[in-house]
Amino acid sequence: MSKVYEVDPDADTLVIIATKQSLAPNGAVVPSKRPRNADVHVVNGVDHSQPSDLRIKASSKHLSLASRPLRNKLSTANGNSPTVQYDGRVHLRIEGYDPTAVTIVLNALHGKSSRVPKSLGLETIAKVASFVQAFQCHEAVEVYAERWLSHLKSAPPTKYTPETASWIFISYVFRQLDLFRAATRTAISQGPALALAAGQSGRIPERVTKAIEAKRQELLGKVVSVIQKLVADLKEGSASCDQGCDLLLLGALVRSMHQWNISEPYAGVSFDGITTSLREVQDQVWYIGAPTPSNPNVSVKPSTSSTSKVERKDRFAAHHCGIRSLINPQLYQLEVSIDGLDLDDVLEG
Repeated sequence: MSKVYEVDPDADTLVIIATKQSLAPNGAVVPSKRPRNADVHVVNGVDHSQPSDLRIKASSKHLSLASRPLRNKLSTANGNSPTVQYDGRVHLRIEGYDPTAVTIVLNALHGKSSRVPKSLGLETIAKVASFVQAFQCHEAVEVYAERWLSHLKSAPPTKYTPETASWIFISYVFRQLDLFRAATRTAISQGPALALAAGQSGRIPERVTKAIEAKRQELLGKVVSVIQKLVADLKEGSASCDQGCDLLLLGALVRSMHQWNISEPYAGVSFDGITTSLREVQDQVWYIGAPTPSNPNVSVKPSTSSTSKVERKDRFAAHHCGIRSLINPQLYQLEVSIDGLDLDDVLEG
């Protein structure tokens, strides 16, 4: 038995939120014959009713005023009214949207503010945004969206998570400029490859994912240039101190780069991941003046000399040298320059 929800008691339209198994075209206004059983829905003489279908009694006037796509679906090419079905209403069948989200939006469209939840979870807001985006009913819902977002306990993630895509989509649909900038900044600096476009959220418009990926590629290109410049300086002996550490640091850096496997189009890597790895390259400590370089991080064979290793260290000056001190200033400059997308620019583009 299909569920029936009444938004308007004088409804002239029955909005049917179809299941994935339904064969009716998405959003089509379809004729029905009066079924033998009131709980069975028939489309073109074929029973398409699903137990999980949700039917919402609504007003075509409210739907048409709030949404151009719904207005188009409730009219025909020649301007005539669509066919009234066996129950005296026009049937509007919609697929691909969450029933709870659609119910929330239709209550908002009909001015039933007391029925609109005061707070929603992030994913439910994203489902509402999906319907709002498709049926262009932003004005009727935006005031509620601002309230939902203000009541949302979780803040926009500063760490890249699957929720980042939902934050980007919601802020895009409901025109939240600051939120959009913050969420896209996280995706640009921490997102790996084409993660957003590859399925984390197919709801995000392509122009947004392309803009994020373009800035991500640009940022990664800059950090790679910083690394390549340091490699060149170490080769020339102009980047480090005068104690002959250049080759030692060059070897550590080249080995680390090989492990990171950084190459265009920088698939599977992020700016934050590379910078963190650079800062984790272990500093080297050498003892200047020894017959051979002495590194306490490397085990050595026990000496037969009566002089202990501690005594030997005391006789030579410890010298610290590492990648971090050479590259940190450039990394910091890149980090403070990172910015998210400007929503107005995206919309105008």
